[in-house]
Amino acid sequence: MKKMLLNLGLMLSLVGCVATSAPSIKGKEFSLNDANITLAFDKNENKFYGKAVNNYFGVYSLNGENIKLELQGSTMMMGSPEEMTKETKYFNDLNKVTTYTINDNSLILKGDNVELTFKENK
Repeated sequence: MKKMLLNLGLMLSLVGCVATSAPSIKGKEFSLNDANITLAFDKNENKFYGKAVNNYFGVYSLNGENIKLELQGSTMMMGSPEEMTKETKYFNDLNKVTTYTINDNSLILKGDNVELTFKENK
């Protein structure tokens, strides 16, 4: 009887852990809706990278649904003034992101007056 109760308790605790876990972003690549911008997350380390006009990279930290993205650098190619404006805004928006959610192959990053919606690339 003790063994059965122990097993039942173990199963319930595992189900509870699975039910509260946020979907993983590790090893996934996304494209920003309505823009030629990508965002990918390394599968082994808390690093991100992508391409706007320039290739860019940084580190991130997660705590539940909270995320902090720290852009560390990018290449320095030139694009059209419109493309450069979009890239600059995007880089600024990344610094404002504080939370993330994943719904139906979409990644939604939100923060201070910012909402970026990406679709997963498969």
